[in-house]
Amino acid sequence: MLANGNVLFCYRNGAKEISPDKRLVWEYRAPAEAQCHSCQPLPGGHVLVAECGMSRVIEAGRDGRIAREIKVASKAKDMGHQFRGTRRTRDGHYWICLMDEKKIVELSPSGALLQEIPVDGFPHAAIKLANGHLLVTLGSAKKVIELDRKLK
Repeated sequence: MLANGNVLFCYRNGAKEISPDKRLVWEYRAPAEAQCHSCQPLPGGHVLVAECGMSRVIEAGRDGRIAREIKVASKAKDMGHQFRGTRRTRDGHYWICLMDEKKIVELSPSGALLQEIPVDGFPHAAIKLANGHLLVTLGSAKKVIELDRKLK
């Protein structure tokens, strides 16, 4: 739920913002070959959308146009298993859960690989906490873990 009371959510083919009276406020439609499994409102009004199949993370403007595109290297054979839980942090970095590869990657604002973090299960979300730790949900392992700065 956004501060204005609207709800932002992704669905298989894009992302939508809906008002409390169920009016469509905004929509981004992904290419037909994409599957969208996460979205995030960003400062300035853009919306981050993760597109499996297209192997990319995009930032869409309120006009529906792509303002930024970051390619994601994924070895998953099933496009629906490429990645989940994608987030951009305050420093502009991207945290992407590469599901089938059982790892989380951190990418720079330009898309350069900064680090890879192997995990014991299929990661669905990775959230950087205020103390610098990383909170990770592991779907197949049915657990949530917290990694410190040394990844312990």
